[in-house]
Amino acid sequence: MKTLPTQPCCCQPTNHTTPRPARHLGLTLLSAITWLLIPKCPICLSAYIFAFTGASLTFSASTFTHKLLLTVVVAVFLYSMFRLTISLMRQNRSRVT
Repeated sequence: MKTLPTQPCCCQPTNHTTPRPARHLGLTLLSAITWLLIPKCPICLSAYIFAFTGASLTFSASTFTHKLLLTVVVAVFLYSMFRLTISLMRQNRSRVT
């Protein structure tokens, strides 16, 4: 009788260097820290950009950049919270069975 080569099942856990919930938690914390460090007004953002790069921004460009930066940080935070929740739910479900 001929035996088929065994392949790992898709249901078996894979070896990751960092557990998935820890990676998602790290991304969540990074986006939350970034949210806290963002200047709260567009003029302050423009001053920080000028201090670090030497490039100046107009008020309208600074306002657009500020809103874009806030939107990106919130989107990354929500995405990472979603992924963390899904990962923890899968982990809890695998422990129950």
